[in-house]
Amino acid sequence: ESFTQHYVKSVLERNMEQFRRKYRSVDVWLVDDIQFLASRQQTKEEFFHTYNALFDTGRQIVITSDMSPRELRALDERLRQRFEQGLIADIAPPDYEMREAILRQRCAALEADFPDEVIAYIASAIQSNVRSMEGAVTRMVAHSSVFGVPLSIELAHDVLGEFFVKKPVPGMVKTHVPATAILRAVAEHTGHTVESLRGARRTSDLAQARHIAMYLCRDLGGCTLAQIGEEFGGRDHTTVQRAIRKVEAELMENSALRHAVGAIRSTLER
Repeated sequence: ESFTQHYVKSVLERNMEQFRRKYRSVDVWLVDDIQFLASRQQTKEEFFHTYNALFDTGRQIVITSDMSPRELRALDERLRQRFEQGLIADIAPPDYEMREAILRQRCAALEADFPDEVIAYIASAIQSNVRSMEGAVTRMVAHSSVFGVPLSIELAHDVLGEFFVKKPVPGMVKTHVPATAILRAVAEHTGHTVESLRGARRTSDLAQARHIAMYLCRDLGGCTLAQIGEEFGGRDHTTVQRAIRKVEAELMENSALRHAVGAIRSTLER
């Protein structure tokens, strides 16, 4: 996104030489969400030449995507071939041991003495979102301090159960909820229409409802940021990402929002 914006600005200002000097003189080039380059033909061309210039001079290039190079069908074959020349690493959600290590590190940073069974409970309940795990620890420490109660599984269930995933039942396979069903449930709960959630209007209550729907599409629907953006009228993935992070942050402080999200979640999980 940043590369595209800088490229367009440089074209409009007729300042391409400075643009090329900036990007072709770096020692390490980090590019996130390369799949969003697919629909931008001129940007793809400039990206291709920038990539070659850095590659030919031995610079480090790190690219991320929500799919493998072979699956990036919308990108030019020449780009996919270059991506496949490099080292490809599949970054999966953290496994149980990694989640437990992250939780212990967070507890140590907060100087909080969590029993092993509580750490195990949180590591089993929150399986993909590292921010949620760290937020869970922070929230439990705050409740324990304010109300003078011990850090226990009961406290974890009471404090976190409203908006973090439920403790999984052994042998149960989690199924994703369709985005259309999430949109209908959010629209019904908030008093808006599905069309308005997908639309461009941005009153405060409508924007919050839209953000909740995006958050649940990610959490319950298992959708990628790109898929959510398409579902909501072709919005950019960074817009979706900001909306989801906003909801995650507000869930820690806003009890009304937690209640709304919990009620919608309960409806969808019946």
